[in-house]
Amino acid sequence: MTYRLISFTIIILLIISGCSNTNKSKKANSQDSQTTQVTSSEKSKAIDLSGTFYATSGETATVKSLASNEWQMAYTTLDGDVTASFETKWEESDGMSKSETPMTKSDGYLGFTIIVEYKSTTDIKITMTDGNPSHQMIFTKKEPSELEKYDVVLQGDLTPFEGHFSTNEFNKTIADSGFTYGGYTPDDYFNDRTTVFPTIKKDGYWNGILSHGNFAISPSNLPTKRDGYYVVHLYGTNTGANNTEMTLLLVPPKIKGPDGIVSQERRAFMEGIDGSIRLLEYLEKDWWKAYQSQEEDLDIEAINNGDFSSLVGTWKDGKGNILVIYEDGSTNGSGKLYSVQNSDEVSKVPYVSISYGYTGAALGLYKIGFNNPEGDQSDTSRPRLIIAQQGGNYSADSYYYRQ
Repeated sequence: MTYRLISFTIIILLIISGCSNTNKSKKANSQDSQTTQVTSSEKSKAIDLSGTFYATSGETATVKSLASNEWQMAYTTLDGDVTASFETKWEESDGMSKSETPMTKSDGYLGFTIIVEYKSTTDIKITMTDGNPSHQMIFTKKEPSELEKYDVVLQGDLTPFEGHFSTNEFNKTIADSGFTYGGYTPDDYFNDRTTVFPTIKKDGYWNGILSHGNFAISPSNLPTKRDGYYVVHLYGTNTGANNTEMTLLLVPPKIKGPDGIVSQERRAFMEGIDGSIRLLEYLEKDWWKAYQSQEEDLDIEAINNGDFSSLVGTWKDGKGNILVIYEDGSTNGSGKLYSVQNSDEVSKVPYVSISYGYTGAALGLYKIGFNNPEGDQSDTSRPRLIIAQQGGNYSADSYYYRQ
């Protein structure tokens, strides 16, 4: 009887011990599982996708956080601006965190998946795909090489955005002055030797002849980047600038500007104190040609080789003298033209010989924009001729103009 009681007691103790060990094992497993979930959750929170991304074709996309592991991506397509929302569900794969989830697009297109491959804050790849390669878009943190040159702006070098600014109205004012506005000569305008126009320079901004304000970047407040374009704060350095500050927004090609537009050209905006923006219009090269008469210019090379077609017509000087030139080189008054090889190299002023029987002279050839090196009193916006025996600073009424 005693033996049976001892055996029964041992069995009960073994059962109790087994239950206790089982509970400890379950508790330990539960704690391990909880630790794994916490670690995974903490890692997900550590991955921040917010910021600007770039496609190799030049488009940009902006990602912002909506909530934990919930994101919105804004980008531009040929059909306009689009947003897409998605979640991230991270898995470890080949030394990176990878998420592949459905995405919801604002343009109504369905069936798209967004794949995010994260290696570091600067090495992120986002792929949007529906299985059709022509619909696929890939964005990374690396700007396309054609845009990289613009990043020198961040060091205070505005060279990529250098240029003059103007308007049609101001250009017309200059043209109506005979290209002498501001005390300059037409040749100064044609060869970009004026300080009339507002200008972005390498180290700042010139406000133009109307204000004479000079602005520069402060080394303590270098330009920054916002959504792919540059924010440049400038400070007045002379009395013309009146100790004021100004802000320029400089937008590289194919980057959406503060006006929501994506252009193939670089653009510059001036930002007002109230946040308003004004587009500055770059002045085109040889802009002055659009404000000139469409008369044919002189072809010096052809004339040097005996082709007088660009000289054909009736010419008149300020004294009322008439010179008519025909295609074969003959003129009114029994004159005759003879070409001079390389006249533009052997003389300061290109010319042909004009003969009247036993007498003759030189017919000076002045192309549009060409300035008489001895001094010029003519309208250099037009082709001109001079009949003379020697060079000099001729009076304004000595020049012949095509009628």
